[in-house]
Amino acid sequence: SEMVKGVLKMGRQELDLACEEFSNIIGSSADSVVYKGTMKRGPEIAVISLCIAEDYWTNYLDRYFQTE
Repeated sequence: SEMVKGVLKMGRQELDLACEEFSNIIGSSADSVVYKGTMKRGPEIAVISLCIAEDYWTNYLDRYFQTE
């Protein structure tokens, strides 16, 4: 794990383990789910999973690569 501007960057496996395979849902909305997790050393975390439509990402990526 590394720090990115004060925010811990974690991999999918670390998040999966901390959030007990994403089974502990503590909130949700139409476009996201929030999971509670606990890190190995004890701190609790919240992980947000966004539900983004494929069309949105396709349009976003098209625009992004056109500007690059």
